Amino acid sequence: MKIALKTFLVITLLSSICNAQSVTRPSVWGIAKMTYLVSDYQVAKDYYGNFLGFDEAFKYNSELGEVIAFKVNDRQFLEFIVDKEAKQKSRLVSVSLETDDVEQMRAYLKGKNIEVPEKVSLDGAGNTVILIHDPSGNPIEFISFNPKSPHLKSKGKFLSDHRISKRIHHAGLYCKEIIDNDPFYVNVLGFKEIWRYPEDPQQKVMIHYLQIPDCA
Repeated sequence: MKIALKTFLVITLLSSICNAQSVTRPSVWGIAKMTYLVSDYQVAKDYYGNFLGFDEAFKYNSELGEVIAFKVNDRQFLEFIVDKEAKQKSRLVSVSLETDDVEQMRAYLKGKNIEVPEKVSLDGAGNTVILIHDPSGNPIEFISFNPKSPHLKSKGKFLSDHRISKRIHHAGLYCKEIIDNDPFYVNVLGFKEIWRYPEDPQQKVMIHYLQIPDCA
């Protein structure tokens, strides 16, 4: 396998102390789900279901096709959409970050000159969402789970004792360039640096670990 060295950003879920000062940004609680294109659903099911041990929880429709959801825990999911041309496309559909007020997030981002949709929308599962792209083009979704969605209605179910992990701890994203005080993740979303590689601040950073501001 040929491996190319690329600048890499890692968003890590760690506890943080809430800022006591008033902010206009709504809370960002953590990674809610990660959605990918797959060319062969059976291969994905064999790997994520049979091998890694996650339960297939439910399906729902989306603009890209039927979504098949595997459950990590009651608030985190791995989701897949079958696309026969997936090998020729970017497989990542979105990294979804949970927030308590999607409309407030939309308005907040717009005030920071981030391109956002004109209004929030409901996804195929009935959750409130907006989809934006970070400066490197990575698709970032902000989501608020609604009580009638299959995500929340599955609470306490589909939690295999054989699953390899009970939590999505981080998501890795490729970036065009990483700089100190990243203008989007740090300055706009309030993420905090917890580690970098190389550790020497005089060297150009290649991997950046950032902490989501409000997750527990």
